[in-house]
Amino acid sequence: MPTAVQVDHLAAALAAVDIAANPRRRRVTEDDIDRVNNAFGGLTPLQCLQRICNKLQLEGPFDSVSQCKRALQGVHIHILDFVNGRLQPLADLAALRRRCKEIGYFPRQQAKSEGLRGLLHHLSGR
Repeated sequence: MPTAVQVDHLAAALAAVDIAANPRRRRVTEDDIDRVNNAFGGLTPLQCLQRICNKLQLEGPFDSVSQCKRALQGVHIHILDFVNGRLQPLADLAALRRRCKEIGYFPRQQAKSEGLRGLLHHLSGR
């Protein structure tokens, strides 16, 4: 299980890879999925959600999964942007849709299995 220091180091190293530099050609790859596995694999759902909330500098106590989910409810950020150190949430769901079209959709089942369910959104407008 990676420590918080290892995850911070990974995020800093990956921040050097600027996904936004050429978003039209960027797509989610197996390497991207491996980075997410390395950053969040082996954590409990609560630990994962706490790490996400703390990284995004959200306010509130994060003592339970419910508290974390409530804090993340209005946050729109692409999973790869998050893992790669780009921690600025997008303005709204429409912006998240555009970002997903630019760099690709992160596999839903993979996000769920890695405890990143809190960052998933329905993009169909439902």
